[in-house]
Amino acid sequence: MLLTPADVQKRGLEIMGVRQGRKNEKALLLEFHKHYGSSPVDVADCWFDLCYWRGQSGKTLLEDKDKSEKGFKRYLAAHHWLWSRPKNAHVFASRFGVSIDYCQGKRFWTWVEHIAALTEKKIVWDKRLDSKTTQKFAISSDGIDFKLWEKKHDLFPYDSKAMSHKFKSCAAKYIIALSVYEPQCVFIEGPFRGGKPDLEMFKECGLMDKLIENGKLCIADRGFRSKIPGERQCFALPDYMDAGKELYAMKSRARLRQETWNGRLRHFGVLTQTFTHGFVKHGIVLRAVTVLIQYQMDNGSPIYSV
Repeated sequence: MLLTPADVQKRGLEIMGVRQGRKNEKALLLEFHKHYGSSPVDVADCWFDLCYWRGQSGKTLLEDKDKSEKGFKRYLAAHHWLWSRPKNAHVFASRFGVSIDYCQGKRFWTWVEHIAALTEKKIVWDKRLDSKTTQKFAISSDGIDFKLWEKKHDLFPYDSKAMSHKFKSCAAKYIIALSVYEPQCVFIEGPFRGGKPDLEMFKECGLMDKLIENGKLCIADRGFRSKIPGERQCFALPDYMDAGKELYAMKSRARLRQETWNGRLRHFGVLTQTFTHGFVKHGIVLRAVTVLIQYQMDNGSPIYSV
């Protein structure tokens, strides 16, 4: 079922009981964003890719039975849940006028997984980052953590390695990299346990080996400091002794840009609140939100240039 942004907006607002009345187009767009966290263009593009894009498997992500009005309604429900995180499944079901069975469990999580599966299309490593002829500063990177319900340790009262030093509680951590060339997320890895340092995550996911192989630098904060000379040469850390104010300012912009991306992740209610669905599902949710933010950046809401 092919839908235009206007079709998406009309259906989405009807489900939420929003009447047009005297509202102009700008007001209706804001109403749509309040309920779904993205514009109708973003939601329409994502729906189109779910219906028609074929990945490495050669098959579309949705089956024919899901490319329908009912399927689209459940797809919008996944957007609403990621953005606002309703208090419980009963509130969620009453909002969309469906059975509670479609707002929890496998039937619901299938749609979140469909959106997360578009990571293969939207979060792609730029080939220019592997070229010997492009600029030395290739990516910016940072670790980010999110609160989780604490998982009981088999032997001890709590698991110290799962604790985040930022929250002083259990967390899931990720390493995320953005391209310096354009507003594009090119790499995401996780979840890791909350106590793992940023530098260890960076090494384990293979990004450090990739940078060393291609002679590139990653702009990062002081959480990536290392005592090993070979590792230190991979990072452009904050340094007041940089050769010139322009270099120092460029690195500062790249780090602030990375924090802007992290802030966009936390706009979604499912990542703002303490996550209660386990470690594995948090990874699915994080990738689904990352995909949606990349659609937003591709459709006129990019983070600023370095």
